[in-house]
Amino acid sequence: MNNLLLFACVCLAGLVACRKTTQRPVPESPLHPDSAYVRFTVTAEGGETVRDGRLLVFRDGSSQLCEFNMAFNGDHTPAIRMISGARRVFVVANVASRPRIEYALDQVIEGQTTATEFLNDISRFDPAGHVAGLGDPFAVDLVVDGESVVMGNAIDPQSAMNITGGVTREQCEAAAPDVPTANSFTITVKPVVAQCSVSYAGPSALTTADNAGELSQLVWTLRGQNRSIFLVQRLDGTTPCAPYYNMFINTPPTELGDPALFAQYFYNGAPYPASPNIFDVGLAAQSCYTTENTSLTPCALNTTCASIRAVYTPHHAYASVDYLFGQQMFANHVAVNVTPGTTLYRTTVDGNGLPRGAVFTDRDEAYKAAYLLKNPAAASVPDLGGFDPAGYLDVYVGGQCYYRLYFGEGDNSVAGGAVVFGVHRAGRYSAIIKSFDAIGSPVDNFVEQQPDGKPTEHIKAVRSK
Repeated sequence: MNNLLLFACVCLAGLVACRKTTQRPVPESPLHPDSAYVRFTVTAEGGETVRDGRLLVFRDGSSQLCEFNMAFNGDHTPAIRMISGARRVFVVANVASRPRIEYALDQVIEGQTTATEFLNDISRFDPAGHVAGLGDPFAVDLVVDGESVVMGNAIDPQSAMNITGGVTREQCEAAAPDVPTANSFTITVKPVVAQCSVSYAGPSALTTADNAGELSQLVWTLRGQNRSIFLVQRLDGTTPCAPYYNMFINTPPTELGDPALFAQYFYNGAPYPASPNIFDVGLAAQSCYTTENTSLTPCALNTTCASIRAVYTPHHAYASVDYLFGQQMFANHVAVNVTPGTTLYRTTVDGNGLPRGAVFTDRDEAYKAAYLLKNPAAASVPDLGGFDPAGYLDVYVGGQCYYRLYFGEGDNSVAGGAVVFGVHRAGRYSAIIKSFDAIGSPVDNFVEQQPDGKPTEHIKAVRSK
């Protein structure tokens, strides 16, 4: 009985096996005349590599709704089936493994988010940290290992692309890029960050132009960086406009020197020496990345620049001076040789035979000179233990002084502040210092600008972009 049952099971299994058919792929449904396949190839400016990206496709016209939010690997998307018509297309490249950017882009919901909402809200992004240098949290969001840079395309008339109906997958995939009739489009992206470097031309650049001293131990870091970026570039006509581009256009020049107005929008970096991104200024340039920063109303507090720190050693300094009380006159200046790194005391006014800019190395002698500059009719010098020399002396601790160097030309040869002083994405800004006018500021985060608010500097440099 058991043998008969086993024989029946084997025969049944064979019958089932004989009736099994080979699975064939289900053919795609025929294209509706208004349907088509589309493919996008992404290229990068500046020799960067496109490793991956996020494709965002919005309907053009009144609805502007998002139709596709698609991640892709490599430098092109697969063929995508959609309805013919005009589209606005944006790509943010090299975003894989950048969770904060990926999370932001995930907020673009197909069928819900409009192009306006994406451009005005979601595309605006605050990088982690704000100092543009390798190794800083800034790098986690925008730059990895100095080479994988987040990139995006620009908002311009070409962002509206017309999808032709009836194009099959085979026609689309076989077409060369930029063959619109076959719906094969190329989108160009550029890095969302700029690259800046500083160097000096040669040893002669380290003697101040007034021939009063020498500079040594030069280093630099960035100040005035934009705290936000746009993942896709915004344009005002042809001029790039970064976040806060026209925010201060109605601010009176008298208020443009108030740090409180700008602190939440622009980052001045950690003070020396705490900044994690300090670079040497030498014959060979060292570079770092920074966010795009343009403004219709540039001033010292909203403009990206290099803060340069140097040790100043004067050619001539006073060990002491005498004061002829009957004649109210300084006399008998005793000169002293100065060792680099010595703390300096420099007069900020002149009077009674002592010039503005006289440098002392002895604190007591400097305070005495400041007291007599403030009180020229004094009959004697009292104990100066509680005397405040502010307004009459600058103190350079360790001989250190500071300069600001702006990466834009700053010469008003090109109309518009955003062009003159702006730092634009994908720019490679190089400043080669030719000379320093004189000793710099005794403090780093100083504000020095023209009456109209535009920044000033005391460095002659050759700039290139």
